[in-house]
Amino acid sequence: MKLTQKILITAALALVLLITLWAGLKPKGYRFRNDATWLQRTCGIAIGPIGIAYSRDSLQWLRQNSQDSGFTIEMSVKPYKYHRDGSPYILSFWDGASPAPLVVGQWLNHLIVRVRDMDALKKYREFGARNILEEGKSELIQIVSDQSKTSVYNNGKVVCDPIDMSIIPASGLQGRFILGSSATGGSLWSGEYFGIALYQRKLSSEEIALRFIRWDSLGRTILSPVTRAAHFFRFDETKGTIAHDCIANGFDLNVPPIFHIVKKQILTGPWDDFQWNRSYILDVTINLFGFFPLGFFMSLFLFEIGGIQSRKKNLVLTVFICFIISLCIELVQVYIPTRSSQLSDLVLNSLGGLLGGVLVKMLVYK
Repeated sequence: MKLTQKILITAALALVLLITLWAGLKPKGYRFRNDATWLQRTCGIAIGPIGIAYSRDSLQWLRQNSQDSGFTIEMSVKPYKYHRDGSPYILSFWDGASPAPLVVGQWLNHLIVRVRDMDALKKYREFGARNILEEGKSELIQIVSDQSKTSVYNNGKVVCDPIDMSIIPASGLQGRFILGSSATGGSLWSGEYFGIALYQRKLSSEEIALRFIRWDSLGRTILSPVTRAAHFFRFDETKGTIAHDCIANGFDLNVPPIFHIVKKQILTGPWDDFQWNRSYILDVTINLFGFFPLGFFMSLFLFEIGGIQSRKKNLVLTVFICFIISLCIELVQVYIPTRSSQLSDLVLNSLGGLLGGVLVKMLVYK
């Protein structure tokens, strides 16, 4: 082979390798900054499109034996947009296990509530309240639950029949409190928070109606909770990296300047990642064929320049090198905001490299 051809093959391999590394290691959204900013004209904090706030400590106060007293989540929020792919997390609790014990999310303009249930097929149960999260509109939402039923209120009125399930997991509700994202840095939500209160009791319908009147008259912010609130975040700091809990000393929310993933996952299994939707199928396709050019030029390089003439040895070495490169990318992705380290990506990348090597085998080996 002529020197010019060898240089072209080497240059093509180097270029493909650089593009592959860039595509695998660049943060989605092209930023490391945490998109969490304090509102200046009213009490509140804006989070998104890549933002997070989370408690440094874990809630330990709501156990299974306290279910009889009930539980209420009260929040004033304003979504920035409808979310069509997945159910981004408005707020959630994380105790180190998967799935999260409690998630309040959004799909389109519907509120989604998901509770961990290890006996269920998907390991969680969920229900929704339709058409209560309008784009660009402030909403006052209360999720009121006891040991057997849950009701959802929007702007002082109940919006669905009581659901025959509790939002308190059988193991109790404990863990770190997270806003705007899942613990692993996915399920990102965009919007504004004007106050969040957590009660270890059920708010009555009369209390909720009065709360809406007061909320509406005070510029649609929650300036104070009613009695017996366990935690309350007013978001009136206007600056800094801490959102203070106005009731429980020390249980504050961290608002880091850099997007920080609470739980770094290494090579999560496909059983945890699988979602039958367009986004997932596109991700699978990109991971499979994204390594095809690398496998092709790597195999060609090994044959023409590396002198590896054996078909089997060439193919095995090509797949091995693609596997090592993909493994390095997946391990580095653990520490990159908005990227996830997935076992399925590693397998698909290796298969893509294999397909590229097979094409070289078909074209070069006669």
